[in-house]
Amino acid sequence: MASSSSSSLPEPCFVVKAVEGKGRGVFATRDIKKGERIMSERPLVKTSPPYQNIASDVAKLDEEDSKKYWNLYDRFTPDKPTARGVFETNGLPLGDTGSGAVFATVSYVNHACKSNAEYHWNENRGEKTVHACVDVKAGEEILVDYIKSIEMTKEERAEYLQKKFGFVCVCDICKLEGPDPI
Repeated sequence: MASSSSSSLPEPCFVVKAVEGKGRGVFATRDIKKGERIMSERPLVKTSPPYQNIASDVAKLDEEDSKKYWNLYDRFTPDKPTARGVFETNGLPLGDTGSGAVFATVSYVNHACKSNAEYHWNENRGEKTVHACVDVKAGEEILVDYIKSIEMTKEERAEYLQKKFGFVCVCDICKLEGPDPI
């Protein structure tokens, strides 16, 4: 299986590091302008429904990519990760294809209802790209909206994120008291 190494970018603009209460996240190492590509990455593992071949796909990874895959979190069995658990915890949709994939770095980008970045599957490049949707300051966490938060109430978002992703959103929007500002 081909390596999932990120495409060359002029200067690294992010780092993955620990985030209290979230595991790990991606942070800007310099100011990033609105519209700038933050990263572009090929999948470690890519599969289509019904996702039955995940373990065999992971077994085909080279040593370096295998380490990257198993370094990701499994929210279902954190003490004894499984290939499927890592995939279901970190898998991202590939556009509207119904397929999903796990990425060595993009999978560390955390959620916020009011995000500062967006990701998209670029079928022509075979890569998931992450672009800033606002100016991002050095040191800020790079965050995407996993769902269409604008189409849901605060309560609907909380219920959906808990059910689908297994976490309670504590972004700046969700921590606000009173009427939902989205």
